Amino acid sequence: MNPLLHVLIVEDSPEDAELICRELRRAGYVASFERVDTAAEMAAALGRRTWDLVISDHSMPTFDAPHALRLLQASGYDLPFIILSGSINEEIAVGAMKAGAHDFVTKDRLTRLVPAIERELREADTRRRRRAAEQALQEAESRYEDLYENAPDMCASVDAGSARIVQCNRTLVRMTGFTKDELIGRAVVELYPTRQREAVQAIWNEFQGTGDIRDVELELLRKDGGAIDISLNMTAVRDEHGRILRSRSVWRDISRRKRAERQLQEQTERLQILSHRLLDIQETERRAVARELHDEIGQVLTAVKLHLQTLDYPGGGATDAAGLRDSIEFVEHAIQLVRNRAMDLRPALLDDFGLIPAIRWYLERHAARADFAVELCADREMMRPPAPLETACFRVIQEAVTNAMRHAKARHLRIEIEPQEKSFQFAIHDDGVGFDVEAARRRALTGGSIGLTGMQERVEFLGGHLDIESGGGRGTHIRVSLPLACAVPEA
Repeated sequence: MNPLLHVLIVEDSPEDAELICRELRRAGYVASFERVDTAAEMAAALGRRTWDLVISDHSMPTFDAPHALRLLQASGYDLPFIILSGSINEEIAVGAMKAGAHDFVTKDRLTRLVPAIERELREADTRRRRRAAEQALQEAESRYEDLYENAPDMCASVDAGSARIVQCNRTLVRMTGFTKDELIGRAVVELYPTRQREAVQAIWNEFQGTGDIRDVELELLRKDGGAIDISLNMTAVRDEHGRILRSRSVWRDISRRKRAERQLQEQTERLQILSHRLLDIQETERRAVARELHDEIGQVLTAVKLHLQTLDYPGGGATDAAGLRDSIEFVEHAIQLVRNRAMDLRPALLDDFGLIPAIRWYLERHAARADFAVELCADREMMRPPAPLETACFRVIQEAVTNAMRHAKARHLRIEIEPQEKSFQFAIHDDGVGFDVEAARRRALTGGSIGLTGMQERVEFLGGHLDIESGGGRGTHIRVSLPLACAVPEA
């Protein structure tokens, strides 16, 4: 099939227009053309349809090629514009070419017309392709810039020669607290803590050789002196010879993961220490129970045995009655010792009557020993929490009261218990000397402060939260919140 050409002919002679079309048909084209010879007709024709090229006579009675060329340029169409003239001198031809005409052909050498048209059509197609490619490139660059600027990760371009930042996105500005002007031109190594800069330099040297760095965990400095845990990735931008021009550096914030890892490590260490200490405490408790059984209850039972043996002697009389009374008193004393030891291990009140009566009994018993005022604020009619939660609350309060008696030199202790809709909350306040909470937690990680560790482990085991505020002369304030899954009415 012969190719179709849409030709706009600017010519006042119909015969010359037909001559042009005949030349095109001879070359194998199908010419669809329109002839115009005024500026108005040409403007209307350009607006009506799409053309492949414009062929214009140089000079006509009311119109000419320079005017036609300006009309075409004003329309915004990039079409081959070829001047066809009976006679045109070289100076006029050069001027037309400078003005934007693509070629000129004289009518007495019409055989040059088709080759000139084909050449200019190819060049016009090349220009269209180039413009399309440039536009696509601009759109891609615009999309890249938009993605780069709004990326959730911190991004920067770093010059390979100077190792200085030449471009950065707004996430890096926001996360570090530096302004964009403060970051551009800054040596990238300055964004890392001093202790890591030697390692960073080694990473940069490796990048210069490989052009690729993946998932290196470091810290990135903020303007306020703080640090962000990051994972660093770097890819190279190279020139046509393969030389590295700059790096695209991406810093991903991994602070949340690193914080979770540190917390997990601390909890693991705490659990290990707690396990060892619990074994020690278990052995200590066993020794204490054995000592009480031997020294107190054993001695009482031995005394009872000796008194009962005297009853075997004949003729005891009144002496037998006195020995029997003494034996009964010894047995009652032994029973009381057993009861006291059982109550210390786990008060039966906690199982039979619930948390509030058990705490009230414990406070009254130990307040009398320690000689300090105790205040318990709780609703007697409140719903009983689940048994594991009651046990945890009792043990935490027990430990807090013990610490207040042993170490705080407190004169007053106040306990507030306030169940919420979805949680069970209580607080313990004393007016003692206080202590350094963070130092105690550090000691717990090395095996000290087992009481504090035990309280925290009990609360966290049930999914709760324990908060301790204390300091020199400010007393100690312990607040606990435990999730309340279910409750049963108090008996």
